[in-house]
Amino acid sequence: MITKGELSIESKKQSFYSKAVNDISSTNLLVDIPLTVRIGIIIYFFLYQFYFPIRLIVENSGGFEYVLLRIIKILNDFLLLVPIMFKWKGVGLLHPFVWSNLFDIAKTFKQPERFIAPFLSSNGVITQQAVIPSPGLSPEMKLALLSTAALLCTYLGYFITKKQKIDLKYKLPSPAIRDRIVMWAFICSAIALGFFLSRGGLQAWINSWGLAGSRSAAMEGFGPILAFVGGLYYIPTLWILSRNKAALRDPFFWLFAVVFAFCSFLATGSRYGILQALTTYLMAWVLLNKDFPFVKVILGGFIFLILFGVLGKLRTSATHNKSEADWSVLNEDISSYLEYSSTEVEKRSKEKPDVKIIRRVPEEVDYLYGTSYLYLIATYVPRALWADKPHSGAYYTGYRIFNVNWSIPPSEIGEVYFNFGTLGLLLFFIMKGCVFKIFVNSFRRYHKYAGAAMIYFMFVFTAGSFSSLGLGDFLREVVFVLVGLKFLRLL
Repeated sequence: MITKGELSIESKKQSFYSKAVNDISSTNLLVDIPLTVRIGIIIYFFLYQFYFPIRLIVENSGGFEYVLLRIIKILNDFLLLVPIMFKWKGVGLLHPFVWSNLFDIAKTFKQPERFIAPFLSSNGVITQQAVIPSPGLSPEMKLALLSTAALLCTYLGYFITKKQKIDLKYKLPSPAIRDRIVMWAFICSAIALGFFLSRGGLQAWINSWGLAGSRSAAMEGFGPILAFVGGLYYIPTLWILSRNKAALRDPFFWLFAVVFAFCSFLATGSRYGILQALTTYLMAWVLLNKDFPFVKVILGGFIFLILFGVLGKLRTSATHNKSEADWSVLNEDISSYLEYSSTEVEKRSKEKPDVKIIRRVPEEVDYLYGTSYLYLIATYVPRALWADKPHSGAYYTGYRIFNVNWSIPPSEIGEVYFNFGTLGLLLFFIMKGCVFKIFVNSFRRYHKYAGAAMIYFMFVFTAGSFSSLGLGDFLREVVFVLVGLKFLRLL
């Protein structure tokens, strides 16, 4: 039986929350896609995914496979952008079908020349710079067909999955949530600081990435603590979800938001982790304000591009030379960082791990038969206790496909094919669509709870690709998020 005191406390929480959070129950819970975004995506598709590719087909001689490959790519790009260009009931900015595609488009801005190149022509013939890959071999054709089939299977799995009754025990934030968040942030900061001090300090830890021969060698045996430190961005995100605009006026919020955003790089050297933190902050802001801050995002993207170059140079100075980091790279000018970012992105785009996987598997290299996804089961076990436990798909792609001693992450298409072949790929992506629907349904039911929204955001960003790396990051970090939710009395 609920006492009057408990009822009074709960009513105060409800009152507090209704004032702190905008009422989104009467609108699209996943936030309507602004008309400007739809128009922008339609223009983007027409120019870069339809008009220029078609013109390239017409103005360049090529065989049947060349033409068919580009038609399939156009169809695949259209299917990817359909949820954005056309209004689907219940689909909004924060939907997995939308957010991940917008994020992928945004990543192309790391190479601004990709948007300019199609307008450049020589003797009336469009250059092929970064518009569409060179005439495809059979592996490229197979990859295009698999990509389109996988997307259709994902949609199929999503739409055939019915609503489920999912009972989760989240709690609304109390009026005193700010003090508990600050306390938890200081506790977590002390734990992170203790780890770095145990390794000789932050500078010594970063130097060890090169001195040990590689980042993976330096981090051997520290998986749990590195996942803890790298995932601390969830604390400022919960702060936004619990306090709304009050959080943005709090100096402690900005202190922890900046520090925890950098923690992923400081722990593992991953620049992607910084982007993950910033994107999660953005998702929380979008949910509560039901709007998309274009100017802030563009400015933030430019700043991140500079950071991408700065931190990349610092990391490479250690790992490439297998020595201490060259800290003098922090004194270079901005143009050098931007140039490094563009060069590195271009280098990665030329690797084409998916094409090489399809070219070599299974004729030259056998299937993994799910080995890289067993990595998810073993993710909580330190390698010190299980020395030969499975690795992620990036590890096997680097060692078995490229024959190098470093990891090269494939896309989810490449990794799933590497594991299960064509039939397994189709079944896998039907399952992916089903999981998407389950998470979306769960979010719709529990969107008022900060903890539920936080876990949903983590899933969309880290696990939305269904690669073993993304799923592994999600599984490792969600454990610490659940501990945090319990401490903050949100679970």
